[in-house]
Amino acid sequence: MASVAWTSAESGTLMERVLAPANLRRAYQRVVSNKGAPGADGMTVADLAGHVKLCLGYPIISD
Repeated sequence: MASVAWTSAESGTLMERVLAPANLRRAYQRVVSNKGAPGADGMTVADLAGHVKLCLGYPIISD
């Protein structure tokens, strides 16, 4: 059986950076500007904005 080796990187750092409000806003704006299509889950860009606000507690677009 193979063993799992963990790195010495700080835990949570990457996910915190991914979910940072400024990063989500930049990513959202890129998808909007590229006229992004719904993904495999069928979520549209319009649905995404509400989903992020509901799940993370802050808007990614100005109200």
